[in-house]
Amino acid sequence: MVKTLNLIFVSQEYSVANHQGLWQSLASNPSDIGDITVVVNIAADFVVSVFKRRFYRIREAFENRVQKVGDCFLVRPLFFLRTELAGQVVNRANMEVLKKLLVGVVPDIESREIRALFYDGNWARLINSMFPRAKLFYYIVDEVTRTAADDSRHEGRSANDRSGCEYADRIFVTSSALSTARPAYREKIVVVGNGGTAPQSESSLSERDPDSVGLVGNIRDWIDKQLLENLISLRPDLQFTFVGNIEDNMRVYVERIIQENSNVRYAGMVRKDEVWDWYRSFRAVIVPYKQNEFIRASRPIKIVESVLAGTPVVTVPVDGYKESEFILFARTAEEFSTALDSFPRNGIDLESPAYAQFTCENSWSAIAKRILEEFAKTSKK
Repeated sequence: MVKTLNLIFVSQEYSVANHQGLWQSLASNPSDIGDITVVVNIAADFVVSVFKRRFYRIREAFENRVQKVGDCFLVRPLFFLRTELAGQVVNRANMEVLKKLLVGVVPDIESREIRALFYDGNWARLINSMFPRAKLFYYIVDEVTRTAADDSRHEGRSANDRSGCEYADRIFVTSSALSTARPAYREKIVVVGNGGTAPQSESSLSERDPDSVGLVGNIRDWIDKQLLENLISLRPDLQFTFVGNIEDNMRVYVERIIQENSNVRYAGMVRKDEVWDWYRSFRAVIVPYKQNEFIRASRPIKIVESVLAGTPVVTVPVDGYKESEFILFARTAEEFSTALDSFPRNGIDLESPAYAQFTCENSWSAIAKRILEEFAKTSKK
């Protein structure tokens, strides 16, 4: 039997990546004992890493470029310039650097069947040039051809998306709307969603506060500012807590609404493993995003994580989820308020059959199983 190599090109820094659970699930379910999964972390480079003061990337690329993380290997290549900014000549050199690094991890790489999973279409052509016989799998988690803040078309990302779709043997998407928007590639597309891993430990925070509502994750310009402010004003009886990183262009806004509303607070940034405690401390989590084509096609991962943690969610309508006893859609502040009142004050019944089914269908291990099945189908062709 031919041994395989799963190569995963990440779009987020591994330590904070939403799909960590998926990659570990792919690595822990090999078809053969000799199969290997390698995650290619965001490259260190001498331009962007220095400009953004990400010096730890350069240090890691020199001192600890290969790490064993769980069941997979994590590698940090060192490029002169990031691939999305570099031209053909520099990227040819980049790929030589990366290939040499990968051969150091997997010496028999040329004899293996390579399955390359990538999230940015920019990687499609580069991977194909490096490993022409590799099977390519493009994972689209958002409507990358648009900008979330104003729903405008992004030409650069649209070109990368076309490249990813054209080169891919399979295209994984998180919602059917992402499939509908790509009719030319529909035969390649498989809707797999995205998932989470239900936390095993008990919360270290205080018990669930039935009068507390959470807004968890990146606080960014995807948020409908007026909708959120209207809801806060409408419900002075509820405590609204922001948890996560505040993007630079949202800092003034967040500072203002905290100053103007006694029922709003910012709890700060938290580690990935700490966020579960915060989910479990709220009566409900809200997703008051703007209502446009980008958002409608999305499947925010915070929704599945919140439900897995036992906390229901009120969100603007998104194609990636269906309404249920755990997830309700709302378009206005009044609808958000009504939906919040419809949930039990003590969270989701974790012993219910509905919760068990949701957990089974939306776990990372379930998503990994679907993806591995598609890997196997392409291998047989």
